[in-house]
Amino acid sequence: MITQETRREAYEMNAEKRQTIRERILELMSDGNRWSVSKLCGTLNMKYTSVRPRVCDLNKEGIIKAVDITNDYGIREAVYKEVKNA
Repeated sequence: MITQETRREAYEMNAEKRQTIRERILELMSDGNRWSVSKLCGTLNMKYTSVRPRVCDLNKEGIIKAVDITNDYGIREAVYKEVKNA
């Protein structure tokens, strides 16, 4: 029988290995290419509502920045690039 305690223990054991959505986005953007939220969603196989808030937070923090606008997926959206610290 699976209890709440067992689930919590399993979650904590795997927490170190699990990457957050934010880390996965940054890992993709580290290649120097430009990424739109739709492109990130397709690559990560995640919903727009899961990726968009993280991209907005990274943009506000100055880790990534909007560098262009695209219409590739039928909607106008910003294209982001990782900010390199010199």
